[in-house]
Amino acid sequence: MEILIVGGTGLLGQHSAVAALARDHHVRLLARHATQDVLPELADVPCTVADAGALSQEEWVRLLHGIDVVVYALGPDDRTMHPAPVSEFYARELVDRTEAVVAAARIAGVTRVVVLGSYFTTWARSHPDFAARHPYVTARLDQARRAIAAGGGGGDGTQVCVVEIPYVFGVVPGRVPMWKEWVFDRVRAMPIVFYPRGGSSAVTARQVGDVVAAACERGRHGQPYPVSDIDLSWPQMLRTILDAMGRRRPVVTIPRWLAEPTAWSMGRALARRGLESGIDPRWLMRDLMYTEMYVDASLTESELGFQRGGVTDAIVETVAASYPDLPMRAQRLGRRAFLLSSAVIVSLGLLVGCAEPKAPARLRMRVVATPWNGWDPKSSPRPQERSMDVSVGASMTITSVGGDVVFRVTDVSGLEVAFTTSTGMAEQGTGGGLDLTKTRDRFTVTPGSPIQFGTPTMDAGTTFTVSVVVG
Repeated sequence: MEILIVGGTGLLGQHSAVAALARDHHVRLLARHATQDVLPELADVPCTVADAGALSQEEWVRLLHGIDVVVYALGPDDRTMHPAPVSEFYARELVDRTEAVVAAARIAGVTRVVVLGSYFTTWARSHPDFAARHPYVTARLDQARRAIAAGGGGGDGTQVCVVEIPYVFGVVPGRVPMWKEWVFDRVRAMPIVFYPRGGSSAVTARQVGDVVAAACERGRHGQPYPVSDIDLSWPQMLRTILDAMGRRRPVVTIPRWLAEPTAWSMGRALARRGLESGIDPRWLMRDLMYTEMYVDASLTESELGFQRGGVTDAIVETVAASYPDLPMRAQRLGRRAFLLSSAVIVSLGLLVGCAEPKAPARLRMRVVATPWNGWDPKSSPRPQERSMDVSVGASMTITSVGGDVVFRVTDVSGLEVAFTTSTGMAEQGTGGGLDLTKTRDRFTVTPGSPIQFGTPTMDAGTTFTVSVVVG
């Protein structure tokens, strides 16, 4: 079969591609950015570079000509926050875009579309209030429903199935695992780790790839396929992570009544900034952090099959990729990591690393370059404006007085964007002008707080105003 993986250079896209190749299928990738950092098995796999969200239906139909199966591995996750109402963002980015790709696939004669979804929809089928309280979960249910309807199934339609994925551990080359910022850095900094009492199903990226490849071959129309290899309580998961880091720290569970005020405060802080999260902070503790969200994958295992085991080793591998210079005390931990004891001391100030909403799925950096000169006060030079989507390594070049300046993103931490300029710049001084005595080429900027600097010149130059917007 000819398989196109949309989002093919991501963690799950790459592992799905490797699994499909192992089954002797022909694989193509579609990704927003070209990269050489792929798993070795994918070195010769063709990759089309395109913004999937910007393609018209006609472009999709042409792209999908000759494709038998599409794997749709794109979409923002529950940790993102966006301008209120966040439901509009998820409807556009998650629901509408998936439906559009399925509709084009049907026109192009694609046999099957495999959508990579979330285990939140598994949980929501037996806990309807859970979906009603969280915009992200509602959107995931709508994504599946509308994608299945757009495919139609049957003899003249496209079959659509959804793989419902829990916590995933695994790595791909050149990528820092999202776990590093989300959990690892926070846990590593805590002398005592305070955490809620819940838990989650977990899998490896390789297991997800195996399930996706099998779904490409025989996934049934309209069928959800939950994936789960092991159920881990938060203390079990955290002790495995800490042991992989070589750090013996007590993991202390705290009662829900102590944790909830922090989540509520987080929700109020977002509201003051006009933002909302895909998971409503008012229900975050009750619905997620203090819930054992364990799902049954027996149907998936019987219909599609996947090899059990390996989550503990995948956690170790993920920690190692996050801290390549950190000596790993254990490379294969087995059950030993789950048996560490903990002391009970409670501190609200160190609460809940993974509960905080993270960076939005899309940030855009905007640079306005305004040239000026000191000899012609009547001159009105025309500002130059450029913008780009924010991702580590993204860059854009802007012409200034004295030559081109390259702006390059070096790090994204939450809503804070770090970037460099190819030449040193003079910062804005306390009196409002530029301080020509000091130059720098490293800066940070956050939404709502633009920064200004300029070329360190006296008779003519360029002033840059840099801002970041959400969405």
